[in-house]
Amino acid sequence: MSNTQERACHELWKEVFGDSDRFIAQFMQNHYRKSNMFSVEENGRLVSMLHLVTFNCNGHNVGYIYAVATAAEARKRGYATQLLKDAIAEGKRRGLAALLLIPASEDLRKYYNRFGFKGSYHIEFQTPDNFDFGDGHNNASLLPLTPDFTLGAGISLLKHTL
Repeated sequence: MSNTQERACHELWKEVFGDSDRFIAQFMQNHYRKSNMFSVEENGRLVSMLHLVTFNCNGHNVGYIYAVATAAEARKRGYATQLLKDAIAEGKRRGLAALLLIPASEDLRKYYNRFGFKGSYHIEFQTPDNFDFGDGHNNASLLPLTPDFTLGAGISLLKHTL
């Protein structure tokens, strides 16, 4: 990712989520991969994005959909919907066992349910840099991509290596 693209990602992230520069930089440095960022540009400006971060869970590779963001002026145009569809297709193409995400609200949970994300699971992230992938670990929704993948009623640990 070029410096211009990194700045655009950083700016959109900060605009939508209000996270600190340090937090965003830690993600970009340690967890960002160009092949895992799905994005939409409008008139040369990044207006929508999401990241698909791979973890190991119960011996399976799974994808965590993170930082789904659309600039305020670009909402209601279907960008996040298209990015989510693209990420689901990519997860299947990569042979991931499941996709997970943590909805930030009940309205978002209903939105993600339309794509097949269901349930409310407790997940914890384990990363070498102790990056905080989000609050509400009791709220993870799951979209199995293979018939043999399930999450139990207990805590599911998602392990990520840098």
